[in-house]
Amino acid sequence: MKQKKRIINFEVLRVLAMFFIVTQHYCYWGLKSSEWYHFMPMKSSMDIFNYISIEALFLISVIGVDCFVLITGYFLIDRLSFRWKGMMNIWLQTFIYGIMVSILVNNEGGGMIYFLFPSVATGL
Repeated sequence: MKQKKRIINFEVLRVLAMFFIVTQHYCYWGLKSSEWYHFMPMKSSMDIFNYISIEALFLISVIGVDCFVLITGYFLIDRLSFRWKGMMNIWLQTFIYGIMVSILVNNEGGGMIYFLFPSVATGL
């Protein structure tokens, strides 16, 4: 089997893109969804600076998803054959997990999902 040479520049860019994706999720689901963000008092210049910093970090980190998809697509172009078995495996896993989540959510008005994931019930 022929060993492929890794291109370190693309690997570093991919790691940076992953960091941006995690940062974007933290900004959106951690900071922007909290009550602190929506009811932040704009009384001082530090409050305004914090608000602008969060918005700027979120906007900059949005490019992480696009960059990651482009790098992944670049490396997948070298493949000559399409693997139907791999695609069916992913589709089957997604279908089974989707059915399981639907059952959990619809079970007794969502009682099971609140039992398994208590943070959903508290809104954290």
